[in-house]
Amino acid sequence: MPAVVPRLLVVDLPAPKTAGPEAVRALRRRYPDATVLALSARFDFPASAGASVARQMGAECVMAKPLDLAALVAAARRLLAGRPR
Repeated sequence: MPAVVPRLLVVDLPAPKTAGPEAVRALRRRYPDATVLALSARFDFPASAGASVARQMGAECVMAKPLDLAALVAAARRLLAGRPR
């Protein structure tokens, strides 16, 4: 186990059918207690298939880019407080 264990993983997904999904799965295996916040500019959220793929990978929150920094910080705070959406 690493000396530092992340509580929040912010992952930029290039597209649902690329290495992004496997990268998130690998991070979930390595840090099972971490919360995942997925970002992507490649598909529309929250109704897209991409958002569904991100959630299937274990992302508790999915945000579309470009995004507002204040919205990202607010989402991170909600996730760290245990409130996923």
